[in-house]
Amino acid sequence: MDRPTIELIADAIGVRDLGPEAQWSLKAFAEKSRAVTDAERESARTAFYRDPRDTATPEGMSRLLQKIWRREALSEAHSALLLDIMLRCQTGAARIKGLLPPRTPVMHKTGSLGIGVTDDVGIITLPDGAGHLVISVFVKEATASVDYDYFYFVER
Repeated sequence: MDRPTIELIADAIGVRDLGPEAQWSLKAFAEKSRAVTDAERESARTAFYRDPRDTATPEGMSRLLQKIWRREALSEAHSALLLDIMLRCQTGAARIKGLLPPRTPVMHKTGSLGIGVTDDVGIITLPDGAGHLVISVFVKEATASVDYDYFYFVER
């Protein structure tokens, strides 16, 4: 991560001046966001797609998840806490977790920016104790709505 999430989102949608951190609030951010013109927003989105900061690859993220699973990236306690948080993730009904049989344990984290950027990464517990599968899905510059069921062809 090269910058706080609020700065990443601000850059992505065209908010140029957040002001001092002590004055950041949801209300102030919303006001600044509403002041961005459509042309400024489109320009910001295009620039965001080309910005090399705050990026990862699916391969790199999968390697990180594997290290977290193996307790090689964090202490045992912090690994267990992070995996538990990921297991309790409530988002992504139309993503990885929603495409698997009900009650399949999935430790995952979703992400969306609303500008054609949608991600889901996680660790799936395979049936019958067969092990675990690490998966990372990154979508960038999508033109379809986030609500679109991208996985309509998958039999459930």
